[in-house]
Amino acid sequence: MRKTLQTIYDAHPPQPLNLDLKTFSSLEDFPPLEAIKTHTKISLADAQATRNSHVEVTKKLEAYPKDLYSGQGIVILAGGRYTGFATTGLGMLREIGSKLPIELWVKDQSEEREGWCAELAREGVACRRLSDYMDTELLNHGYQLKISTILFSSFEQVLFLDADNVPIVNPDIIFTSKSFTETGAVMWPDYWTHTGTPYLPYVVGLSDGPSELLRDDQTVESGQLVWDKRRHWKV
Repeated sequence: MRKTLQTIYDAHPPQPLNLDLKTFSSLEDFPPLEAIKTHTKISLADAQATRNSHVEVTKKLEAYPKDLYSGQGIVILAGGRYTGFATTGLGMLREIGSKLPIELWVKDQSEEREGWCAELAREGVACRRLSDYMDTELLNHGYQLKISTILFSSFEQVLFLDADNVPIVNPDIIFTSKSFTETGAVMWPDYWTHTGTPYLPYVVGLSDGPSELLRDDQTVESGQLVWDKRRHWKV
């Protein structure tokens, strides 16, 4: 499965490979809506190429691998300064009674702390390197790592948590909640409406060209997510 996915990724790289974009670090320098609409500057040709790649990747994705994933568990993405945050979150999870197995992911070996994984194993936490599963060279931002850690985790049903996301109530019950059992996914709203490029609806096949279709949609916070891979494999 790992080899198949990497082959698909290699055959359909992003178009363009990188975007030279300004990062907005606070509400004070956050741009107005009109500036947001033109923030992601890609050509129509690049948008068409990305749309075609999206279609091809979806087509070539194998049927759900029934023997690859199993059970429920928590996935946490750490590394760098977020490793300290993850330590706090892991401690709180066990303190409030979570019994779920946990996988702690980092981008590669350079982000591991010496001896840390051996200590975590005693708490039912497994360390994972994303670089053992895919080529991470093209993943330039931590946000890009999240979806891959969910994909490559061993769990069929995943509670993903950012390293600096600290639960104060035992989250194990989320898997038996009505919201999850009926839909196979639980997401939490973010503070603002959609701020993405008008090309996004086009790239994912929701429109025939650049569109404001999603402009008024509420965004979701990616710091926590509950996902059933079997039910939403093609998503």
